[in-house]
Amino acid sequence: MSAGTVFILLTVFTNISTGLDCNIPTNTDGLKILPDYITCICSGIGSVFQWSSLESIQSDLLPFFNKIIFTNCTTLVLDLLLPPPDPLPLLVLNNMEEVLISVSMDMASLNISLSNVTSVQYIGQDGEDSDQLYLYLSLSLGTLCVV
Repeated sequence: MSAGTVFILLTVFTNISTGLDCNIPTNTDGLKILPDYITCICSGIGSVFQWSSLESIQSDLLPFFNKIIFTNCTTLVLDLLLPPPDPLPLLVLNNMEEVLISVSMDMASLNISLSNVTSVQYIGQDGEDSDQLYLYLSLSLGTLCVV
């Protein structure tokens, strides 16, 4: 599949996706302590996450959350083309069928944890050389399969 085809597919998928609700989990035990993570709950079959999905959370609070945990997702597109927050959070993806990751060349690194994900596709932008990333991703997924 060519990069142009994937871009068109990603654009169409972004326009028809059913949504993603990102928020700070509420504390049920009455304590006024904020958790160190944000949850993003997928609705429907496919959802798209962009850094702008975090707009509902106050920007001055974002540095205090070191993880973004995705739940209830079957297919997830990580469209990470806009400048990421600083510091870059760990993206936790568990129990998904398909993940499509699209990053910009400006993104220095990607902190991601994958567990029980059937298919992962990586799309680099601006002519990035992704062979080395594929090698690391394959080694990481292979290690997860062995464990």
